[in-house]
Amino acid sequence: MRTFRELAGRLEERGDDPVLSFQGRTVGGCELVLQARRIARALLAAGIARGDRVCLWLPNGPEFVAVELAVTLVGAVLVPIQTRYGARELAAILERAQPAMLIYRRAFLQADLDGIVGRVCPDSSGSGARRRLVSLDGSRHAGVTGWDDLLAEAETVTEERLDAVLAAVEPEDPAICIFTSGTTGTPKGAMLSHRAILTTERAVGDAMGFRPGDRVLYGAPLPSVFGCCNALVASWTHDACLVLLPTFDAGEALATIEREGCTVIYGVPTMFLMLLGHPDFKPERTRSLRAGIVGGAPCTPDLAAAIRETLGVRDLVNGYGMSETCAVISLTRVGDPVPVVVETVGRPLPGVELRIVDPNIRDALIPAEAGEICVRGPNVMLGYFNGGDGPIRPFQEGWFRTGDLGTVDGDGNLRITGRVSDMILVGGFNVYPVEIEGLLAGHPAVMQAHVVGVPDARLGERPVAFVQLRAGRSVTADELAGFCGDNIAKYKVPASFIVVDGFPMTPLGKVRKFELKKMAEQAMA
Repeated sequence: MRTFRELAGRLEERGDDPVLSFQGRTVGGCELVLQARRIARALLAAGIARGDRVCLWLPNGPEFVAVELAVTLVGAVLVPIQTRYGARELAAILERAQPAMLIYRRAFLQADLDGIVGRVCPDSSGSGARRRLVSLDGSRHAGVTGWDDLLAEAETVTEERLDAVLAAVEPEDPAICIFTSGTTGTPKGAMLSHRAILTTERAVGDAMGFRPGDRVLYGAPLPSVFGCCNALVASWTHDACLVLLPTFDAGEALATIEREGCTVIYGVPTMFLMLLGHPDFKPERTRSLRAGIVGGAPCTPDLAAAIRETLGVRDLVNGYGMSETCAVISLTRVGDPVPVVVETVGRPLPGVELRIVDPNIRDALIPAEAGEICVRGPNVMLGYFNGGDGPIRPFQEGWFRTGDLGTVDGDGNLRITGRVSDMILVGGFNVYPVEIEGLLAGHPAVMQAHVVGVPDARLGERPVAFVQLRAGRSVTADELAGFCGDNIAKYKVPASFIVVDGFPMTPLGKVRKFELKKMAEQAMA
């Protein structure tokens, strides 16, 4: 498959076979494609053309899925926006994406999305409106089109015209523009082509051992590359059904796994910790699970063992990737030994090349040396969105610099050792936070730890550790310092240990390290 049109054809061939399940309601392949085609005709009637950006500010649900399929079918570019974003974040993405349309829902959890839209888009009515605003469930603002009114416009576009538009879409056309999660600063829009998404996610499903009829549980936000690209497309290219949660709630996830007989699960480490720690968890409730992926952050050996042995996910894989690479660069494989799954992020996907370079002078290093990870292959983005000037392509001979540090072992397995921007220079010595974080996670009192660098007048920088303790456990800073000092060089031992109840996170569950850095600098001032 090379375009979303071909993916829709595969869904249509499945007839009434469920391709999506949400809160007990299933949607068959034919039904979903019919919905998407009607939305697509409405988009054409509204003037949406090939290459136009359509921003989607919707929570997890069937509407998100149908709109995603419709937008990509007509050759427009889907720009998903996290529903937890506020006014400043929404305004920044609208300014950068320059969309022709914004589709949104009035509210999400306790957030008044309609109120935010009114503040961010005061020019939504009249002939000077820069973009069309569409609300799924009404709006209190003038100039906002209702969902039913938009769909009614579909009657002015014939199926024949729609088919002609669909046929003109090319595999290298951009399909989805993912604005990076902003763990280290301002998000940028990664433009992903039809071919890149479909090729990559098909390979992901192969590596995870997806089977026809699998029921794939997904509870992270769909407006992320992990969701609207990886989980959704990997499921559909393997004739599986995506079982979607509105948001991740461990109790609801357990009930859904049991009710739906889910066989595959997507998650980040925090989600698996919440499942295993839920008071209503019993191993028999998750006995239908067979396979799963843990991504977004390092997975400790203890957690991996619990996911496999207690949760029942025997075919667990671990992966590495980012928005710029359709979510995945490398994966462990079903059947890999446990040390490979927990200590590495596996081998590159088929057709994907890796090389390790010196982050300063960009010369290639031997794989066993730690350096910056560069990637080249069918999974890499077209570039960052840059308006009418075309995408910004931060490549040298096709290689994309990830900003992550790693090594490759003799079996081709990639190990992540940190980020170029996270590296702490202590008195001339390089210190990688991931090493200290992994060590602290092995302490019996520690559940999670994250390390950042702060300025130091004598040494240049010093590491500071933020530590979340296990329930009912306690530990002193001196004890943690002694534990570290017994296991790593003294210059790597954190200058301070700050106990926290939780960490500032992106909607997908990644830690915002730049916020931790600010907190550390304030604490050490």
